[in-house]
Amino acid sequence: MNIDEPTREIKPSRGKSGEKTTSPKGKGAGSENLKTPANNGLLVTPGEDTKPQNQFNPQWKVADSELQDRLDGLTILPGGYLITDSSGFVLECDHSIAVLLRSSPHRIPGKPLLSFIHPQDRANYRAHLVQLRQTNQVLEWTATLQVGEGKLVPAILTAGAIAQEKDEPIKIRWFIRDITKQPLAARSAYGTQKELEERVVERTRELMVANQLLALEIENREKVEEDLHRSQDGLEKRVQERTNQLAEANARLTDELTERKRAENAAAQRARELSALNSATAALHTTLELEPLLSKILDSAVSAIPAGEKGMLHLTARETGQLEMRAVIGYTDSRIQKFNFAGSKGYVAKAVRERKALLFNDVQEDPTIRYEGTIPEVRAIQSAIVAPLIQNNEVLGALSLDSSQKSAFTDDDLSLLMSLAATATAAIRNAQLHAEVQKLALTDSMTNIYNRRGFFEIGRREVERSHRFGRPLSAIMFDIDFFKNVNDTYGHANGDRVLRQLSDRISKNIREIDIFGRYGGDEFTILLPETDLFVATNVAERLRLCMVDAPFDIDEASLRITISLGVAKATADTIDLASLLDRADMALYAAKQGGRNRVEVG
Repeated sequence: MNIDEPTREIKPSRGKSGEKTTSPKGKGAGSENLKTPANNGLLVTPGEDTKPQNQFNPQWKVADSELQDRLDGLTILPGGYLITDSSGFVLECDHSIAVLLRSSPHRIPGKPLLSFIHPQDRANYRAHLVQLRQTNQVLEWTATLQVGEGKLVPAILTAGAIAQEKDEPIKIRWFIRDITKQPLAARSAYGTQKELEERVVERTRELMVANQLLALEIENREKVEEDLHRSQDGLEKRVQERTNQLAEANARLTDELTERKRAENAAAQRARELSALNSATAALHTTLELEPLLSKILDSAVSAIPAGEKGMLHLTARETGQLEMRAVIGYTDSRIQKFNFAGSKGYVAKAVRERKALLFNDVQEDPTIRYEGTIPEVRAIQSAIVAPLIQNNEVLGALSLDSSQKSAFTDDDLSLLMSLAATATAAIRNAQLHAEVQKLALTDSMTNIYNRRGFFEIGRREVERSHRFGRPLSAIMFDIDFFKNVNDTYGHANGDRVLRQLSDRISKNIREIDIFGRYGGDEFTILLPETDLFVATNVAERLRLCMVDAPFDIDEASLRITISLGVAKATADTIDLASLLDRADMALYAAKQGGRNRVEVG
């Protein structure tokens, strides 16, 4: 919270009695006291006069009503004020603070305030002091003071930097209150129920006093009216006016209490939102892997919005543009992992289609979003909130929370989900970009299969798995016969077309679990998990024939291509992937020496 500059500086002076008094420049001692019930000595309004005061009282002008409420509540506690420089050395203090610190106002100036802070709270004090020097905020925290002969006093410290002219050294005002006699549960610096009750009691007392004054005034007026023989009608009119004023005062008090309660609820909601966003942001920045990230997003959403019993996170498939379920929380039916509303039906699809967050108090009453499937958990959903994940006008997906109760969610819940969705969208996009970068690092840009690095990174795991579990593993290495002649005769552009067509043809003739990569130039490798040497040899022969059976299309011509293949299997002596590929490469060399367009086993 920002603190405006003081409206004027109040400096101590000596009155006739020798006591310290304070008065603003240009005003006499007969001016009105700065301390009023409304500000309790903390606010100074330009143009107001001040009466003499007998203690040091640095003035605060607080623009933030919530901070003023906190300061008003603290002034009922014993304590006082002091001013330090930016390093925390006391420049001046009032008598009350000297009493609290078991010292005198003449001995405290020049000492570091740190010397009165208990050692266990000094690190926190230093951190707040640094923040006070760097910001324009008023900070408030609790600390234990070490006063007198080791006596410990729990206290609330409220501090803020004093606005200075340019190049003038920073000064800091401190407002310290002893909370020894305050119950632990009520030692919060922010408005609590007890503080509110105390304010109500205080207002009630003021009202009683006003009533008593009103009664006295009415009695006096009646006597005057009787003495002056005024009419009863005039007296009743005046009484009615005062009664109306009292009613208006009551109404204002009620409105004030209602507004204060609303502000407290809004502050609590905002604090909950900020806490949830902070937790979510911290969690989302811990990983760039997409699947763990999606789970963390749902965990954060359910934690921040307790009404959400279950949750789903959909992402838009780039190939089809359709929503796909990618993560769930709270559901137990395994079918939910493949659950999708048909076409554009469903509340998630509606929110994405309209590109705005939506709250559904009863999803069963609208046939366009009602689920008619066979999954009981989905059929039990009664209300939901959905926030689309949108970045740069592109819909990445949607985040939704569900409840088995009707009207379980509020507008505040929807607002919080929107904030979480905004944070989640950026994190999801970063994870997707990270995955794309990882894929590019492992993929051959020409053929769109694994490059040498990617093949070794994935293949190494398969060799380790084969050793650990004793499972069969085979490798095929092949290259194009006389490929140099293709480049020399038809050009490198057509040579690249041949490589791409060959990669596509090979990919269509092997399994999804097989690992296919470009080893270099026109040389390729295939790793066949769960495959013995006999089957691997048959696979190699099938690949050789699929090259011979159909020509390759190049510029205005068709070209016949053949390949030579070497096959090897992993054995107990195969220490790593490189040694397995060396044996397959030796078999490939034998195939070339044997006349090419053939398969050899190593």
